[in-house]
Amino acid sequence: MGLIAEPSFSAADLSTPPVQTSSTPPSSTPVQVPTKQTPLPPPRGNPPLAQNPPTAVQVPAPIQQAPPPPPGGNPPPALNPPAANIAAAPPYTIGTTPDAFDGNLAKAESFWNALENYYTLNNVVYTNEGQKVAATLTHFKMGTSARDWASDCLATALEATPITYGTWANFKTKFREQFIPPQMQVESI
Repeated sequence: MGLIAEPSFSAADLSTPPVQTSSTPPSSTPVQVPTKQTPLPPPRGNPPLAQNPPTAVQVPAPIQQAPPPPPGGNPPPALNPPAANIAAAPPYTIGTTPDAFDGNLAKAESFWNALENYYTLNNVVYTNEGQKVAATLTHFKMGTSARDWASDCLATALEATPITYGTWANFKTKFREQFIPPQMQVESI
C-alpha cells in the first residue's frame, strides 16, 4: 500500500493577494496595486493541459425527416411477434383424462362417454382417429380382463405393416360388443 503525497503548498497560497495602497493622502477611492503571485504547481500524476488552440467544432448533419406515407393510407401493422409464437406453440390437453376402465359392465357406458367428451375437447391434440384409438388403449386398468382385451387390440395394431389402429367407429363397435351387454345397448338408444 503506497503513501499519499501531501501537496507542497499551503492554504495561504490560495488566498487573494494582499491589497497595497499608496502613501498619498486618502482620496475618495483607494488605488489597489496587485502583487505578483506565483502560479500553483499542477497536481501530481496528471499530465499538463495542452497549450494548443482548440480545433474546429464538428456540427452534426441535419436530421432527415421520414418520407410521407404512400397514398391510400398506411399499411396494416405487422403481426405481434409474441402472438405469432403463441399460435406456433404445441397444443396441450384440457379437461381430465378418463379414469382407467376396469371392465365393469355397469361403468362401460359412462367410460365411453367420458372418452368421447375428452377427445372432443382435445381435437387439436388428437388430430386423427388412430391417435384416439391408441390413446384409449392406455386407459384400461392393469391386471383386469379389460386390460387383457386392450393388450390384444394393441398387439394386432402393432403387428400390421404399416402400424394401424383402425377407425374410431370400428373401435367403438368392438368396445360396445365386448363391454356393453346388448340389453344395455338397446336401453341407451
